[in-house]
Amino acid sequence: AAPTLAGLLEGDKGLAADYRREVYDKPSLGAILVQWNTTKGPLQDARVRRALAMLFDRQVIVDKVLGGVGTVAAAFGKRGRAGYPADLEAMPFDPPAARRLLREAGFVPEDGKPLRVRLLVPAGVSWFRQMGEMAAAAARQAGVELQLQELLGKELFDRIGGDDWDGALLLKNLTPDLDPYELFHSRGGLNVMHWNDSKVDELLDQQRTERDENKRSAILREVHLRVADQQPVALLVHPLAEILVNAHLQEAKPGPRGMWPERVWVPVEFQRAAP
Repeated sequence: AAPTLAGLLEGDKGLAADYRREVYDKPSLGAILVQWNTTKGPLQDARVRRALAMLFDRQVIVDKVLGGVGTVAAAFGKRGRAGYPADLEAMPFDPPAARRLLREAGFVPEDGKPLRVRLLVPAGVSWFRQMGEMAAAAARQAGVELQLQELLGKELFDRIGGDDWDGALLLKNLTPDLDPYELFHSRGGLNVMHWNDSKVDELLDQQRTERDENKRSAILREVHLRVADQQPVALLVHPLAEILVNAHLQEAKPGPRGMWPERVWVPVEFQRAAP
């Protein structure tokens, strides 16, 4: 697994004596997800996208790859906030079910018709690579040839700005108002999936002008349920933030918006006189 702050503290007793680890959420943290190029051959079929979503073991990603610093994702937003369906279960990890679904869609490995998919992964980030490698191993059980291609920032975003790609594993952040318009509307600036769903477009337009919070939440719920059904993206996990805080700092407890430095103080015995 990728190094975590918990692992650093466990391996360095001196560091652990002076620092503690704090885990917290940030308003901007959205989800680690896979965007699918929904205009690309087999990926036009929602059954294929659902099958591919079953190749990611979300709980193992949280526990083993992120060291527990995250939660399993079912929708694009914040749990407990506007429109996030509390009763919506995340896509299960189930390679055999994925294999059956792909057979339905016409992909039969034994007949020489395996599904071949290229997954773009940000280079230089070990946990992205680990997620991709785990999915590639599961894909073999489902009769899918999942090829990972690591690309650096600009090259990666240039690629997904065109048509020569199948899927891209990325972290997508949230807007302060939790508006998923840019990601899922057919005219959205982040909709590199080229996903076009007239009902979702209508709902996303409505929620932008709805002033009643309960009604807006109901509209967003419909959006998330439709996304979960059609899988233009495979939602994986909601990452959390973690920092090391000096053990002598009091009231240094990060909240949803990070640290409030004006509240932090140090006991007299640990204060140093100004030079």
